[in-house]
Amino acid sequence: MADRLAVRIASGFVDRTLEPFLNGVYTVSTNYLYKLLKELIGIERKDYIQKTL
Repeated sequence: MADRLAVRIASGFVDRTLEPFLNGVYTVSTNYLYKLLKELIGIERKDYIQKTL
């Protein structure tokens, strides 16, 4: 999830709400996030094409 949260620590509400869905949290730059997203889209696209052939 990219929330662009501008604080170092999320609120208690956010912690309790997201806790069941998260295994770990770390911060990356926006540019790195877009790089990872581009790679993921490429992988998903290849997988989709293989399934449709």
